[in-house]
This record gives sequence, C-alpha cells and structure tokens, in this order.
Amino acid sequence: MLNNFDEYLSYLELLGASEYNHISGPMINHLTGTYNILSSWGAPLLTCKAGLFHAIYGPQGLPSPLISLEKRSDIKNFIGHDVEELVYFYCACDKGFVLPQFKTTSEIIFKDRFTGEEKKFDKNLMTSFCELTVANEIDVARGKDVEVYSDEILAMLKSMRIYINKNAQRELDSIFKKLPM
Repeated sequence: MLNNFDEYLSYLELLGASEYNHISGPMINHLTGTYNILSSWGAPLLTCKAGLFHAIYGPQGLPSPLISLEKRSDIKNFIGHDVEELVYFYCACDKGFVLPQFKTTSEIIFKDRFTGEEKKFDKNLMTSFCELTVANEIDVARGKDVEVYSDEILAMLKSMRIYINKNAQRELDSIFKKLPM
C-alpha cells in the first residue's frame, strides 16, 4: 500500500470523488478498486498511483471532471510528474479511436480527446496504459450486480493481454474461463 494512501484519499474526497457518481457507484470506490486490482497484480507503484487518480480529468462518456485540466500543475505537485503524465495520457485517450487498434495493428496511433492531436503511441507507456485499462474494466464489471463483460470489452481485454504483466494475465485467464462458450 502507498505510504500516503490516506492523504491521497482525503484529496480525492476534497475533489468530490465520494459524491461523484460513476457507472457503479461513487467514483472513490472505483478509483480505490482500480488501485487495489493493480496493486494485487504487483504493478509498478507509478501505475498503482495512476490507478487511484485515473479518472480525475473526467472519464470519457461521463459529464464532468473531478478537476479541470487547468489544474494539472497542482496535480503534478501532489502526485508527482510521471504519475500525472500517465493519468493525463489515460484520461486524454480517445478510447473509441485508440482501443480498436489493439486488435488490428501493431502500430497504434494515440489520439488526445482534449486536443485532437494524433501521434504514435508511446511504447514506454504501453504496459502501464494497458494494465490501467484492464484493471478499470474489471473493476467496472465487478461493481455491477453481476460481473458481466460485453463482447467488445472482452475482445479489447484479449487484445491487451500481451502487454500486461503475468499476474494480470492470470486474472484475465480466470475471467475468460468463467465465461460461457
């Protein structure tokens, strides 16, 4: 666990994460759930910390952010430059544009949904981004009354499997084994 986990939670609560409704309940539950999944996989500390903050700039498809992009420097000062860069990268990802590419190509183009900028996906961020994405989707599915994954989500999870660590791969394998064929 992070040394200053309680301090991070207090900050997220200050931002309104306890009142912000996510798909399956309060955002704070989703953020801590994603962090816990990443931590259980032994993901690097940077990735785990990013998991705790991964939706602060507004999840794609939900109405508003916990904090505006104009406050990025405040977030960098609080959680660290590298962690904030990963959080921004995750939040800024135009998932409808980027995620389907994992199934069809090895040369993935990243599109920033805030700026519209397109660039070659940073390979140094590939594992962290994929682990964060997979942990996010698992936490969302587990937050429902019944753990359910759409065919589209399952295909995306399978396409990211090669980029994630062995513990995360084992968890995905156990999910796939439970599914009706």
